[in-house]
Amino acid sequence: MSVCLLTLITAELPVVNEADLVFAMGSLKIKLTLQRPLVRVVIQDSFDILHLLLHTTNAFPNGVVTVQLIRNALLRSVLRHTPGALTIHQRLLYNPEYFRRILPLVSIIDAHDQSS
Repeated sequence: MSVCLLTLITAELPVVNEADLVFAMGSLKIKLTLQRPLVRVVIQDSFDILHLLLHTTNAFPNGVVTVQLIRNALLRSVLRHTPGALTIHQRLLYNPEYFRRILPLVSIIDAHDQSS
């Protein structure tokens, strides 16, 4: 009987994906401190990579180039954390909304205004 009860309890628990973004209550914005450890470390590591990319490629990029540099930094950071971060890698490549939600944590650029 206890095995069945345990099965019922685990069946009701939500599946947690380490790549999922965590939103603040009542908001569609994300905070770095609320993210799961893997997402948080990927984003944090991207800061240093972006800093290096800015120093070595273009210190004052326009909006489009800035978005490309941020995407590049996030993807490079993900590669440092594989195989655990493969889901994050897939989402960054194929889910524009996922990237758009992370973008404000890395830069103040508006994800909708990439023309500047």
